[in-house]
Amino acid sequence: AGPTGLTGPIGLTGPAGSTGPAGPTGLTGSSGSAGPMGPQGIQGTSGSVNAWSLLGSTGTIDGTNFIGSTDNVPFSIRVNNQKAGRIDPSLFNNFFGYQSGNSNSTGSRNSASGYRALYSNTSGSVNTANGNSSLYFNTTGSENTANGNAALYFNTSGNYNSAFGDYALYSNTTGIMNTASGTSALRLNTTGSNNTANGYNSGSALTTGNNNTFIGNNAQPTSGGISNQIRIGDANITSAHIQIAWTISSDLRWKSDIKNINLGLDFINKLRPVSYYRDNDESKKTEYGFIAQEIEEALNNTGAFNNGIITKNDKGMYGVRYNDFISIMVKAIQEQHQQIENLKNEIETLKKK
Repeated sequence: AGPTGLTGPIGLTGPAGSTGPAGPTGLTGSSGSAGPMGPQGIQGTSGSVNAWSLLGSTGTIDGTNFIGSTDNVPFSIRVNNQKAGRIDPSLFNNFFGYQSGNSNSTGSRNSASGYRALYSNTSGSVNTANGNSSLYFNTTGSENTANGNAALYFNTSGNYNSAFGDYALYSNTTGIMNTASGTSALRLNTTGSNNTANGYNSGSALTTGNNNTFIGNNAQPTSGGISNQIRIGDANITSAHIQIAWTISSDLRWKSDIKNINLGLDFINKLRPVSYYRDNDESKKTEYGFIAQEIEEALNNTGAFNNGIITKNDKGMYGVRYNDFISIMVKAIQEQHQQIENLKNEIETLKKK
């Protein structure tokens, strides 16, 4: 064969073929450098201008800044999601203290301050409770005032009671119009009404009695259910003084079944006047009087069983009402005078013989 000839010129490019299948993804390239910061945007409205800080606020203005509302809706405070304060402009109630006024529904014009003060109140109104658990069980009672730890604690529906001092009127439930001033004054009263006690523990033993007055430290009734009694001082009192004599009511219109007495000279002769000193009197001053048990025996012997001269308390201790002896002594003097007149007449008769 002869030698290869020269290469001819390149021909025109043919049309592109169809795309072949995609190849595998290549490795991610390194990040490029950050671009320059853009311009600052417009400042938004501050949300903390009128907020109170949890760490305390500064720059407040008296009369301008406040905690509360601008509408006529009760303002409430909670601790551990429990009621701890409430100001109610509709029912006019003011409660401050953990769970104070906790159950109130329709009660109005109440004020309570202290842990669980007025805790159970539902519809009672115009009550004032200051102190831990004061008026705790009150539900419907109204116009009560309790100042002191657990004062009027068990009151439920009693009205118009006033208790000043820890545990004053503590057990009262339905009693009304009682006034107790002093720690534990009228503490055990439950249903008694119209009682007044002033002094530490005064009248604390009363339970159901009415219209009693107790004055002084530990002044106590003669029994828990006694009524219409006045007690001044405790068993340690050794003397009592008043500037003028007592006036005893004695109007005819206050008396019934009026009769001439049959206690006179015979009764007086049965009595034994004695001297003594009281066991609680450190100075051992001599006193003069009678023994109550002996007077009781003399009265029983004359048939005067139901009398006001002798009293006994629930512990069996006797008391004597001495002013009753005035009328008995007058009767005795009258009888003695008659005996003297009879003797005088007999003597005159003998002289004439």
